[in-house]
Amino acid sequence: MATANDQKKTTALFAAIKKPLLTWIALLLLLLLSALSNYWHLSFGNGLINYTVAITKTLLVAAIFMQVWRGPRVLRLVIGVGLYTLILLLTLSLSDYFVRHTTHAPWRAPALVAPLLMNEAANAQNVAERAFDAMMQMKKIDIAAIEAACRG
Repeated sequence: MATANDQKKTTALFAAIKKPLLTWIALLLLLLLSALSNYWHLSFGNGLINYTVAITKTLLVAAIFMQVWRGPRVLRLVIGVGLYTLILLLTLSLSDYFVRHTTHAPWRAPALVAPLLMNEAANAQNVAERAFDAMMQMKKIDIAAIEAACRG
């Protein structure tokens, strides 16, 4: 028969396990939310959801498992300095990213996959078929062989 002392031990055990167990369940639910957000097409909403989930997971682990808030003040100071540095670096990087304008150099080649010969070859069906057949037999693209196939 259970004594009062055994019941107190069992109650104390459940009280000690309750917070980490609920945190673990919350982390698993956040993992599920992060995985499911991959299948939702929300444009910038997916990134917002994933960043929110990541920050929430970090705070849960730091607060519950690492017990940062009960730790010494120097530990909180180190964490605060690290977060300040992270925010500073992100702010500087994003400000550079948002201010910079992308201009292409005039000497930069246009990003064309097919050479101009293929545009000319598209006008005549026979020439295009010969060029296509020649390209399908190649392991590497050979412009001279495509030109020879286009000429006949």
